[in-house]
Amino acid sequence: MPKTKLGISVALMGAGLYFLGVFSFIPAFLLAAYVLLCEENAWLKRNAVRMVIIVVGFYLLHIGVDMLQEIWGVVNGILGWIPFLHLHFSFPLGLDSIADYIISLVQNLVLLMSGFKALSNDMIKVGFADKLLSKHLD
Repeated sequence: MPKTKLGISVALMGAGLYFLGVFSFIPAFLLAAYVLLCEENAWLKRNAVRMVIIVVGFYLLHIGVDMLQEIWGVVNGILGWIPFLHLHFSFPLGLDSIADYIISLVQNLVLLMSGFKALSNDMIKVGFADKLLSKHLD
């Protein structure tokens, strides 16, 4: 089994990338930067980039939900200026919060499953990440 320059297996380092992505993004990005700058294994580098793509992709989904909340705030602000019209719009049943929880849950599940698959030198299919990797790395 191939080893990294730190002396641990490539599969364990790949799994560590994904598991760190679940717990904290800054150490995960630092480990990904180390892998990209110092390690030679192509599979490991691919997993480092893949983890970053997954984390950033789900973060963009969170930003999209936050933007919807801001748009609702602007609409409510504009409607507040209309005399004798006291309307206030909000997401029904807290759907914005539910969407944030679902996005976080799916992100953590994808990262955990990817980490466990990396332990056996394998990868799960993540559509948007795999498309970006094949477009820009292959």
